[in-house]
Amino acid sequence: MIKLSDIAREIISEENSKKLFGSLSNRVTTEEMHGVFGELKKKLAKKFSSFNNTTKLSSRMDHGDIDIVVVAPSGQSTRDIVLNAIASNIASNTSSQPVATSNGNVYQQNQKFVTTNGNIFSILYVPDKLDKHVHIDFIVAKDEEDARNKQDYLAYNDFSGIVGVIARKLGFKYGSEGFFKIFVDKKGQNRDILITKNLREAQKILGFRKVDTNFSNIKSEDDIVEYIKTSPLFDVRQIAGELNRGDRKKMRAERKSAQYIRDQLMLSGQRRTVQDDDYFFKTLFPSLYEKVEQEKQKLDADVIKTDKYTGDWLINTFNLKPGRVIGQVKDFLNKKYGDNLDNTPEEEVVTAVKQYLSEL
Repeated sequence: MIKLSDIAREIISEENSKKLFGSLSNRVTTEEMHGVFGELKKKLAKKFSSFNNTTKLSSRMDHGDIDIVVVAPSGQSTRDIVLNAIASNIASNTSSQPVATSNGNVYQQNQKFVTTNGNIFSILYVPDKLDKHVHIDFIVAKDEEDARNKQDYLAYNDFSGIVGVIARKLGFKYGSEGFFKIFVDKKGQNRDILITKNLREAQKILGFRKVDTNFSNIKSEDDIVEYIKTSPLFDVRQIAGELNRGDRKKMRAERKSAQYIRDQLMLSGQRRTVQDDDYFFKTLFPSLYEKVEQEKQKLDADVIKTDKYTGDWLINTFNLKPGRVIGQVKDFLNKKYGDNLDNTPEEEVVTAVKQYLSEL
């Protein structure tokens, strides 16, 4: 079993250099984490429709940040709620010199350490009863369902990153916004088709056994290993060899804990016993499977291949820049000419495109 002291030492050196506020923030023990969350819950929970922390591995001795998934009341922003309620507990740059953080933000003297990145609002929090600066991430969800799914995605540290790599090898996308089927259309483009936003259902489609109980009972890296191995779709070849950049990012392969999970899975030597990637999708969720199959047909029907009037032809003929407009023109031509596009005289196509562009 992995030594927890080794994980702790490795995380301290690694995450201090990579986490958002760097050495400005302090790691907290599990007990301290629960205390800080309890303090924030008392101050903020009633101001949100939903306010819950994410589930960490109980075997972890300390933590670099605290993730809290929130749903703000309609018409209100998480940033405004937090700043109005606990501004006095947010650390400021007390130095006379500007301070830069890992995301490129520069904080001037007396400026508070807060930042927004997509749906995440981050602060450097100074608790009332703890002499530390604690990195807090408020993950903003759209509604209760979205909040539950984000909590599942963020649970157990490196779990979702590793599952995401396995899912992609099986033709799926496992993410914080839901579970998708990766479909390659007639043009060879990858299209993500939403299957479900419920990641517990996603785990069942990936073949994990007794999801409703086993997932909730994960305590350690070894539990993650054993849980993944319950899937007859899992095969060590899915995580073997050199990972591409996307898979490295998903798996956070530079982290010792993630590498441990990968190594233990590799040592199992497990080979898949079910060869059909969609087996559990078809058998457990037949209506969802049929819906995805219909969406595939619809997407292919909307795609008309053209060897003549390509994106490069549009760029060179009309002095356009690569981007959204090229896609709009292609859609226009596909709808107007369909399978007859390549047989349409160039003069006619040029005239039609000019007219279309003039109306954009």
